[in-house]
This record gives sequence, structure tokens and C-alpha cells, in this order.
Amino acid sequence: MFPIALAAFTFLLGNEVACLMRRSTRSLGHSDFDIANDNISADYKLSMDLLRNYPDGYNVLPTANPHDVVNVTLQMALYHIVDMNERAQTLTTNCEIITKWHDVFLMWNPRDYDNITDTRLPWERVWTP
Repeated sequence: MFPIALAAFTFLLGNEVACLMRRSTRSLGHSDFDIANDNISADYKLSMDLLRNYPDGYNVLPTANPHDVVNVTLQMALYHIVDMNERAQTLTTNCEIITKWHDVFLMWNPRDYDNITDTRLPWERVWTP
């Protein structure tokens, strides 16, 4: 099914990738690197293309119609119960909150990017709930 829309975000990037993203996305649409360079990965090209075309501002909902709603799905992955205090009625856990939504500004054709169907982007550059 084409095009693919990015529907979930993991908010961590590897140090090397994060450094490249910050350096190359200082101003929207302008890169310090030659995107056509064959030494750059398809994932990096995809990320740069998506961010270059993403609208500025946090008040822009990721919908085609500004009157539409954004359905957000929340999941919690519980990894470890660290502590439970019955008297204080507290529970300390190690868990991850996973949020998913459809963002119309993050669509691409996987055939143009070595069949990549998902990617990670810096959360501060895209709309988040």
C-alpha cells in the first residue's frame, strides 16, 4: 500500500544520527551536506526530505483538513516493577509509553528510499500530542 505514513515515533536517536540531524536541519530545507551524495544512506535522505517539507510551528495539526481530529493511541510497555509500597499506595515501574497517530505531512513512497517503511525523527521537529 503506497504511500506509507509514519504513524509512531521513538524519541531516541543514536548519537551519530542525532548529531547529523542537528547539524543538517538548523534551518528548514537547507542542508550542510549534499543530499544527492551516494555515500549518504537512504534513511538519512528520507529524514531530510520529510523534515524539509514539514510545516513550521506546533499549532499545525497533522491533518489534511484543519477541522479533523487526530486520533492518538497510547500503549504502555511494562518492563519492570521497581518498588511497590502498599501503605503509601505507590508503584514505581520501568516502562515505556508508546504513542501512535497518523501524520499526513510524513508520507513517502518506500520505493524511492530503498523500501524503507518506517523511520525515526527528532520529536522536537514534528507535531506530538
